[in-house]
Amino acid sequence: MDHRTKTAELLTRLRNGDHDAFERLYARVYEELRQMAHRKLRKEGGQAVLSTTALVDEAFLRFSETEHLDLNDRAHFRAVVARAMRRVLTDTARRVYARKRGGHVVHVTFEEQVHPRNPAHTVEDVLNLDLAIERLSKIDERQASVVIYRFYADMEYQEIACVLGVSVPTVRRDWEAARALLTRWLEAA
Repeated sequence: MDHRTKTAELLTRLRNGDHDAFERLYARVYEELRQMAHRKLRKEGGQAVLSTTALVDEAFLRFSETEHLDLNDRAHFRAVVARAMRRVLTDTARRVYARKRGGHVVHVTFEEQVHPRNPAHTVEDVLNLDLAIERLSKIDERQASVVIYRFYADMEYQEIACVLGVSVPTVRRDWEAARALLTRWLEAA
């Protein structure tokens, strides 16, 4: 049985309430999640306040606390983990920022967040992006989901299309529209 088939089987068992499947799933996907977290933290540059291991462990803990896990396949699993990673990074940034108590918020564009030229992003950047994604979700939840999946989990258009139940061209259009809107908001902030 190949890796994806075994992962899919564990996801099905987990969805059906098998709690032993959770630990097996964690062991099976741990390295993939570490690679995903490492790529995300590398984009954050020298300002990362979490280690790769801490991000994976905390995200998976939050994933495990999710009610009604309806995971159809690996793409759905990555989507849920992407949302958990976003929450972990944002909550951590909030705690660090709260400790600073004040200071001036440094803004970067969404384009710089997605394609960093200067990798020295700050805690404030994480918070500003999170606020922009929240604002977008009130306008178009699907576009916000596309941003979360692309940015936090490096998911491909095909995977996102599968999770959202839309076509790949729709995902591409959502990504372009969301990126343009978020860039404008972050530049205006």
